Formats: sequence, structure tokens, C-alpha cells
Amino acid sequence: MTTLHALNYGVEENGFLVIIIAEFGIWSMLLLKMVFLSIVYWNYQVLNDPSTKWTTMIWDFSRKGIALVGLFLVVNNLMVIFMQNSLIQVLGLITI
Repeated sequence: MTTLHALNYGVEENGFLVIIIAEFGIWSMLLLKMVFLSIVYWNYQVLNDPSTKWTTMIWDFSRKGIALVGLFLVVNNLMVIFMQNSLIQVLGLITI
């Protein structure tokens, strides 16, 4: 959502992404995505292994984690679009 919004103005308004890109370059986004995909792939492999005792716990954590991350991202993106401020900025986790 924020990228679509940013295309109209030519700038990225998500403060977290601005800091990451400014500090580490645009390729840091690729690294963040690769880490996320690696975690998802590892999770998928563990869940498909019937001999793993962690399957139930990881499945529950995955469902709840995905729901919480999704909720956070929706709230954060809406705040960036309508308030030009992200949730992590409001909580004081980063300053711009």
C-alpha cells in the first residue's frame, strides 16, 4: 500500500524503510526479504516432517505470528498513508 501511495509522490514515506535504505542501501531490502523467506522455508520444512516434535507448537506460532504481523502491517501502512507517520515512529522505536 505505501509503495503505491509513494508512486504518486515519488518518495517512500515509510520511515522504517527510509532508514534501512539510507543506512544500508537499496540492496538491504533484498537481504531482509531473503531472511524472511528463509524463515518461512525452514518453518515449512519442519511442519512437513512428521517425526518432528515441534510441529504443533510451530504451527500455532506460525498462525498467530502471521495474524499479528498482518495486523501490524495494515495499521502501519494506513498510518503512513494518512498520517505520514508509522506506528514504530509513534511508539518511539525510531526517530526521523
